[in-house]
Amino acid sequence: MELRDGLYTVTDRTADSSGKISYTLRLNAGHFIYRVHFPGQPITPGVCMVQIVRELMEDYTGKRLRIQAVKNVKFLTVLSPAEIPSVTYEMVPSPLSASSFPVNMQAVVSGGGQTVAKISLTLSNEDI
Repeated sequence: MELRDGLYTVTDRTADSSGKISYTLRLNAGHFIYRVHFPGQPITPGVCMVQIVRELMEDYTGKRLRIQAVKNVKFLTVLSPAEIPSVTYEMVPSPLSASSFPVNMQAVVSGGGQTVAKISLTLSNEDI
């Protein structure tokens, strides 16, 4: 299930010479996922935060990717679209080349002046 343009929309994208890729997202508090997780107190499911990393890297590389391994995930605070409607995903792939796979990803999700989650995973190219 693709979450982009439903659960969230991309409002900004940047990449710098050090290899850091940054996406700013607007969360859609009216999305079906928030109506069921949890009614009256919407919370972004952790699996959705991990899925977003994959989707953003697909956008960046222009390739279909799959999650090969989830190495470490730390959820540091609840991500509610009512309280934190805009989040930033800062990602650093290793190796830095967008054409080398598999790629190990370190992602930090932040919003509202705080770190929401830290995600470490490996992505591979679905076309290989």
